[in-house]
Amino acid sequence: MNTEYPYKTFGFSKAERLSSSQEIDSLFRNHESFFSYPFKCIYRATPSSRPLLQVLISVGKKYHKRAIRRNTVRRRGKEAFRLNKQIFYNLYTVTPSTRKYHIQAIFIYIGKEEENFSTIEDGIKKALHTLAATVSADNNFSPSAVD
Repeated sequence: MNTEYPYKTFGFSKAERLSSSQEIDSLFRNHESFFSYPFKCIYRATPSSRPLLQVLISVGKKYHKRAIRRNTVRRRGKEAFRLNKQIFYNLYTVTPSTRKYHIQAIFIYIGKEEENFSTIEDGIKKALHTLAATVSADNNFSPSAVD
């Protein structure tokens, strides 16, 4: 395990997954959001010493009727997050002194068509940049690091 990150660099552990229905419901009731095509990111940052970032990736039935398509897009989103989450951790310094927030995020796929992996990965990267910049605003974050 790398000491720079709270979790395995290329893993997606259970602690990083947002799975509690109570937390998901409360996140939808009290949240902030932004768009990063093909995702809408709904997030909340709460002061805490719990795990730093928890993520849920969702694909609706409105445009993707078949479960196989929803699962494919969801898997691509999870893989893109798993491979690129270090972007967030590099921008949002993870040390015991600066780790103030427990961040919960839901990435909702809003594309009408099933996108390829590179498009999904670009959306996740942009969303992680934006999320780090937004949350780090309280920590004197320098936006010059964001593409």
